[in-house]
Amino acid sequence: MAIDPETLGQNEVQQLLTGTYQSLQNDPGRDTWVLFDMRGENLIHTYLSGPNDFVNNNIPSTNGVLLTMWRGYYRVINRANLTLNTLSKLKKTESNLNIEAQTRFLRAYAYYCLATRWDGVPLLKENTLDRVKRDRQSVVFQFVKEELEYCVNSGNLNSFQTLSGTPFFVSKEAAMALLARLSLTMEDMTTAGNLAEALINSEVFTLSDNFDNIFTSSTNSEIIFSLRNSTSEGAVNLFALFTTYDSPIRGSWFLCPSPESEQMFDNDNDLRKATSITYLASSSGDYVIMNKFRDYAPLIVARIAEMYLISAEAQGLNGINRLNELRVKRGLEPLQISSIDVYEQAVALERRKELYSEGFYFFDLVRTGKVQEKINSMSGRTDYYLPLPASEVTYNSDLLEYN
Repeated sequence: MAIDPETLGQNEVQQLLTGTYQSLQNDPGRDTWVLFDMRGENLIHTYLSGPNDFVNNNIPSTNGVLLTMWRGYYRVINRANLTLNTLSKLKKTESNLNIEAQTRFLRAYAYYCLATRWDGVPLLKENTLDRVKRDRQSVVFQFVKEELEYCVNSGNLNSFQTLSGTPFFVSKEAAMALLARLSLTMEDMTTAGNLAEALINSEVFTLSDNFDNIFTSSTNSEIIFSLRNSTSEGAVNLFALFTTYDSPIRGSWFLCPSPESEQMFDNDNDLRKATSITYLASSSGDYVIMNKFRDYAPLIVARIAEMYLISAEAQGLNGINRLNELRVKRGLEPLQISSIDVYEQAVALERRKELYSEGFYFFDLVRTGKVQEKINSMSGRTDYYLPLPASEVTYNSDLLEYN
C-alpha cells in the first residue's frame, strides 16, 4: 500500500529515518558491495557459478542485478525525500534537525554510489512521477558535496563519541569521511587531505592492532560508519558469495579471489593476508576463499585506514609517512621513495590490498585513468560505467538525455 505523505508527521519521522537506513542496507542488493572488485578483476567467478557479467565486464542492460542496484538506490532516495518532506512541515527542534542531517547524508551516499556506477543519473531532490532526464556526474557530485558540507558544518550531527562510539548511526565524522572520499574523487586534494588528517589527528579512530577484528566485531577502533546488517532488519548475506557449502556458515562459493589477488598477498608478514584470502580443504575439493565476510557482519561504509590512504594520495610524496604508518601497522616494512611515479604506484597498491573486496578498486582505476593498463577485459574499451537498465529506459526514454 502506498504511503500518503500528507498523513505523516512527528510521530513517524523516526520510523522514516530507520526505514531509510534499512533501505540503504538491503535494497541495492549484495552484489553492489563488491561490484568494483568484480569489475576490477580482484574477484572472479567459480565453476559453481558459471560466467558472471560483472566479472567479465560484459554487462547487458537486461541484467537483473543491474536493475536491483539501480532501483535499490532510488528506493533509498525516495525514502529520504519522503522523510525530508515530512520534516519540512514540522518544528525545527534539535531532534528533527539531527534526523534531517542523517537523512541528507544517507541520500548523499546513495547518490555517490549511483554516480560512481552509472556516471550521470537523475538528481531528484523531491519525489516525482514525472519522466526525468539524467544530470551530469559533475552535477551529482556537486550536490553530494553541498549536502555533506551541510552535514559537517551545520552542527546538527552528533559526534561519534556522543553516540557512545557506535558506528551504526551517521555522525559528523562519518560525513567528514565521505566528504574526504568525494573530494579525492573530484581531485580536490587539499580538502581531501585536510579532512583525512582531521579524522586521523582526532584520535577518535585508530588503526587496529587486529586486522581480522575489523570484519568480525561490530565495534573496533577503525570503523567510522557501517550498517548494522542485522537479520532482524533483512540483512545482506554477502558471505554466501564466498564461503562453500562445506564451511561452518554454508555458502554457494560463486566468487573467489583472482590469481593476481593471491599473488598480491605473497608477503607472509602482511597481517591482512589470512583475513583477505584463505584456503579450505574439504571432501569435495580445495577452495580459495575471500575471507573478509563471515556471517552477517556489519557492512562497512568508512574506516580510518581509508583516511590514511586518502591523506597519502592527496599529499603526494609529502604523505609517505601516512602510507608507512599503515604499512607498519599491517606488518610490512616502511618504504623509502623519491620518485612521484613510484610513489603513486605504491599508494595504489596499498589501497588495493587494504581495501580488497570492500568495493573500491575498479572506480579507483576509473578516477586515476588506469583502467586500460590494469583490466584485461576492458582492453580497447571506454564503457567504464554501467549501462542503464533496459526496463527503466523502456518506461522513461528521457533517461537517454541529459539536463
